[in-house]
Amino acid sequence: MHLQQFNIPNQSVEISRAEIYAVLGVSAEVQAMVDEYIDEVFMNGCELLQITGGYLIAEDVETDITLKQILVNRIPFSIKNNIFQQLKASEKIAVFACTIGDAVFEKSRTLMKNNEMLHGYIYDIFGSLAVENAMEQVQNNLKLEMAVIGSGISNRYSPGYCGWNVAEQKKLFSLLPPGFCGISLSDSCLMQPIKSISGFIGIGPEIHQEAYTCEVCDSSQCLYRNLKHNG
Repeated sequence: MHLQQFNIPNQSVEISRAEIYAVLGVSAEVQAMVDEYIDEVFMNGCELLQITGGYLIAEDVETDITLKQILVNRIPFSIKNNIFQQLKASEKIAVFACTIGDAVFEKSRTLMKNNEMLHGYIYDIFGSLAVENAMEQVQNNLKLEMAVIGSGISNRYSPGYCGWNVAEQKKLFSLLPPGFCGISLSDSCLMQPIKSISGFIGIGPEIHQEAYTCEVCDSSQCLYRNLKHNG
């Protein structure tokens, strides 16, 4: 078992105006109307970030082709066919988690309670993009670490997407040390802080990253899907 945890500097998070436009799904004519809010979020949002991320590399990995399951440390995960096809050749699995803390979500919620819905929503988008950007840095570290031993890595996949039942978060978090990265899991499998992500990354000499196959995904809430369709 190999465990890594990182505190990521706020200033290393890079989010573009175009990404926020894409998630908002606004036309060029409307963009000028939201620029004032975006400017304020860019000016103050990074100060609210408290970023921690990391991964545990599990070496006890088996696959069940019939059930489309992957067993990590003997725990079965029903990851469905789309993810299974990407992970089935994995010799190891990196169980990852990353969070930006509570402050951005609380700022968003406060603004919305004060009827500043659009301003609050842009903070919410900023938080979602920030945690994905931070996790990208964690994943890049994993990629470099695995390249040294001749292994590639897959895309990252999370419960709740591509048919992977969110209830399997409980089994996923059982693989991690308690309180890993300061993240806890509610009875309904909601992560705290809210702006957190978790999941699997496959590792092996036959594993490589591919473009996300958004056209076969039915999740309307996926950040990558929204960026691809509106970007």
